[in-house]
Amino acid sequence: MSVLKMIILLYPPPVLQQLLTPLAPGLVLWFCKNSPSAYFATKTTKSEKEVFDEQIAKFIYATNSSFRIVEHEEFIRLIQLLRHGYSPPSRFDISGKSLDVVHEKCLESSEEMLKDKTVCMTFGGWSNVHNEPVICATVTTRPISC
Repeated sequence: MSVLKMIILLYPPPVLQQLLTPLAPGLVLWFCKNSPSAYFATKTTKSEKEVFDEQIAKFIYATNSSFRIVEHEEFIRLIQLLRHGYSPPSRFDISGKSLDVVHEKCLESSEEMLKDKTVCMTFGGWSNVHNEPVICATVTTRPISC
């Protein structure tokens, strides 16, 4: 039979130390002052990382955010608070591999959604304040009840 020789206490009140010491004189009490996540790492599997990376990419594309946001110190800190042990993708992954994956899935989803439907597609083009070309494509379908 093994004897418990150490207890790790997270944010213990001083009274707890006074109660435990007489009960087990040889007991080592270790008090953590940091958050539990600093001591207990969460492993992220490869499949979980792919799901997280894809969702971050979708967020960036949907909000028209800069790809550099994933390398910002505060964004990385936020991700570490939410999921310790996960590293977000680089801006190069967001602009390359993730973009290809999300684009492919979007095409497949759109194809399935629009299959056997009559659609009206319109295009518009203009330039932004930096004189960069912007093209907008809109697809509308006929309503079910007319």
